[in-house]
Amino acid sequence: MKTKLPHIEGIHNIERWLDAFPELNSEQFCIQEMIEGLTFKINFKNFNHSFTIKKSLNEIEEIFSQVEYKKIIIALQTFANFNGAFEIYGIYPCNKSLKMIYFFALVFEIEEDPVSPFLFDVLSNCIQINGKIMLKDYCIPKLEIVIGIDSALDYQGNFVSYTNIITNDERSILIKPYIKNYKIKDHILCLRKKYV
Repeated sequence: MKTKLPHIEGIHNIERWLDAFPELNSEQFCIQEMIEGLTFKINFKNFNHSFTIKKSLNEIEEIFSQVEYKKIIIALQTFANFNGAFEIYGIYPCNKSLKMIYFFALVFEIEEDPVSPFLFDVLSNCIQINGKIMLKDYCIPKLEIVIGIDSALDYQGNFVSYTNIITNDERSILIKPYIKNYKIKDHILCLRKKYV
């Protein structure tokens, strides 16, 4: 079964995740700023890849045809050729002044290893492009790693918006497991919470 486009849920859905995975109470969670935009997915298989996005597919493909992003695609495709298929998730910001794709997760095929597929934040430390560009440079920065879903939902750390385009009362955070992915049907656990 393939994972569909990332569906970032509101925190009101947390109970169904806790019912299915009580271990979330002691899991590590990554806190990131939520960037508004179009979510997309790239499926990497052996020697080929494909894009999935709800709209503006041509725009995404055009961005990935640029030299800088071609290097990323080549590096990830090479990784897939040697390590097996995976899916990478990203956000294309609505604000066009942010001329960059932001990645937020990478998931190996769930059916191959249902327990511990890698997240992009972990794997990004291992992939280098041309000896200079680290993929983590394109990943939404981590604000904090916390233990337990309650700590994640109660996060109150001060942060300045990474994008510098929103006011304090418009900020939201992205909450997702740091080491493992959790999945119900075709959704991975990825929550959005308004930052107060």
